[in-house]
Amino acid sequence: MLSLVQQANPEAETILLLWDNHTAHLTRATQAHAQHLDIILIKLPTYSPNLNPIERIWKKSRRLSVNRDL
Repeated sequence: MLSLVQQANPEAETILLLWDNHTAHLTRATQAHAQHLDIILIKLPTYSPNLNPIERIWKKSRRLSVNRDL
């Protein structure tokens, strides 16, 4: 994924990637690969759904599935 981000932004001087605390995002290998590609990883604070856009999608998805079951 990191390589794809870099390829999609060939003219970027610096790439800042905002990530949640998923275990795959926190491995040494991932961090080393990001450093090799000159990508700066910024980790969201734990339990910060207001800062993570995907959380709004999950919330809406749950709400729609609950309404469908009624």
